[in-house]
Amino acid sequence: MSQPGLCRTCCRVVVLFALFFPVTVSSQSIWTDRHGPTALRAEILKPNLIGREHLSFITTTAFFSFRASLSKWLRFTAELPVATYLYDDSVNTQFDGTQGNLYLGFEYHLSGYPFFAEIGVRAPLVTKSKPLSTAVGFNSDFDRQDAFVPDVVSGLAMINYRTEAKEGFNTRLRAGGIGQVSTKKKNNRLEKRVYILYSAQMYYMAANLTTMAGFMGRVSTSGKMDLDQRFTHQFAVGFDFHLDNVHPGLLVRIPISKNLSDVIGSVIDLHIDIGLE
Repeated sequence: MSQPGLCRTCCRVVVLFALFFPVTVSSQSIWTDRHGPTALRAEILKPNLIGREHLSFITTTAFFSFRASLSKWLRFTAELPVATYLYDDSVNTQFDGTQGNLYLGFEYHLSGYPFFAEIGVRAPLVTKSKPLSTAVGFNSDFDRQDAFVPDVVSGLAMINYRTEAKEGFNTRLRAGGIGQVSTKKKNNRLEKRVYILYSAQMYYMAANLTTMAGFMGRVSTSGKMDLDQRFTHQFAVGFDFHLDNVHPGLLVRIPISKNLSDVIGSVIDLHIDIGLE
């Protein structure tokens, strides 16, 4: 099939999927406060990397995302991740920076129902030429590790349940998976990997403040490894302020699984969501 024909076919599949299945495609963090259909979001994640001394405060990961309403139910989403690494011990300095895998997708909202789904694709922009900053990005948010896996195309499909009370307690349950296909052959074939993701979150929403806590898990179904190495779990707690259309917030992520706590002690997540409507 020619490239134009393939593009037309992909567009038809997306449109048909959006029409017949109530889907939310999200490039953004599972902690994103969707208070408006059109919004900008910036996140700065500061990981505490175990055994890495003399790292500058700019050793961080950033996610810049955009959500735009195309209709009453359909939204377009995009996300660009960036990671930086700076080592400075006053004698030697080493800098490394990279963009992550770009995300493009759609959201489809069906009013009156607490269930929604996510589907999305990341373009393979990350290469192995920036290993230090790629490692920073990869370990900053394991729920979005595919944003910094080099030489792969990844797709995400998730099912969500979330209550939407304006005040009081709300919950969100989420489960699904990520599929990855390498863009370069190894031993004359393309590698494929599948991960299962799941999480449970609770929010308490007041007039100008939302507090939140949650549990996230990830399971690798591919490759040969011990059972305890397949599972990765993390706990998070934080809050968002509500200042009209501007929602700044703080989130602290704490690893539970040893395979994650051996790499990072914690991750500080500063973020701001700006509604444009």
